Amino acid sequence: MTGRFPTTATLPEPSRAGTGIRVGAVAAAATVGAVIGLGLRHGLALRPFTSAGVALFERLGIPVMRSAVATVTGIALVTCAIILLGVCFTFVAAPLRGLRLLLSALMFAAIGWGASLYVVRPILVWSDTIVLGSAQRVFIFAMLAMALVAGMRLARPNVRVE
Repeated sequence: MTGRFPTTATLPEPSRAGTGIRVGAVAAAATVGAVIGLGLRHGLALRPFTSAGVALFERLGIPVMRSAVATVTGIALVTCAIILLGVCFTFVAAPLRGLRLLLSALMFAAIGWGASLYVVRPILVWSDTIVLGSAQRVFIFAMLAMALVAGMRLARPNVRVE
């Protein structure tokens, strides 16, 4: 191969939506991983996702035959919601750096907390008991804020990660 490899200077600028999807994917991976990690301590690694999937199917009036389907649906539901949050975060926080970026990420994590508490729970009407305690939820949403910041850092095309 005699051609030159593209550098960050020659790569086209990605769209904000594409950047937001990458930011959301990083945040979703970190957040889903944190939920699974907390669940492993109690022997219930996938129970939060299973209960979300079962609640969604119950709300839609669809009988659930296997818990694996509910688990995959719950993981997909949470992942899509966090990716959407990452896209919204990117549209607001793309030009921010440093402390302003962190404060914006904390604000979006608080929005995610409020949405999960006041919007999602009443809509889905959880069928199981509360799976995660308050301290664990604070940890998960703090992890979400840090993952949004890390995702923004990794998604920027002009940043070299060494």
